[in-house]
Amino acid sequence: MLLLRNIVLMIILIVATYTDLKRREIDHEPIILGFTFIVLFSLCGFNDVSVKSSIMGFLIGGAFFTVLAFWGMGGGDVKLMALIGFFLGWRLTILAMYISFVLGAIIGIFYVIFKKVKIKDYIPFAPAMAGATLITMFFGTQIIDSCSFLWLLR
Repeated sequence: MLLLRNIVLMIILIVATYTDLKRREIDHEPIILGFTFIVLFSLCGFNDVSVKSSIMGFLIGGAFFTVLAFWGMGGGDVKLMALIGFFLGWRLTILAMYISFVLGAIIGIFYVIFKKVKIKDYIPFAPAMAGATLITMFFGTQIIDSCSFLWLLR
């Protein structure tokens, strides 16, 4: 059943990345469908993440990105990170946010170098969040266990 959960999240991430790259926005529909799916999935007891951890992940991801929205983060990014938080739980959400900022910086540098966009221009963040979420989904526990600076997440 966890495979189904991961496939649904991957589809949402692909759609969000595509629309963010094409139209510079993330549609509401995949986010709403994702929340509906994961809430029902969790309430039926199929999720390996506890409901408490899912809610904490939702709040941590959503709240942190809401604060960032004051400095230019888009509303779709806020909703997507809140959804990711509900899927992953609080520990893996914090790791996914950290990795997304690292990937976002790398992607931003490549945009500036190769596309010659200015530093102040819009750079889509959904690809960084999607990549970070995939890394976290598949390797998150191993990363937390092997990195000494992530001792708070253990």
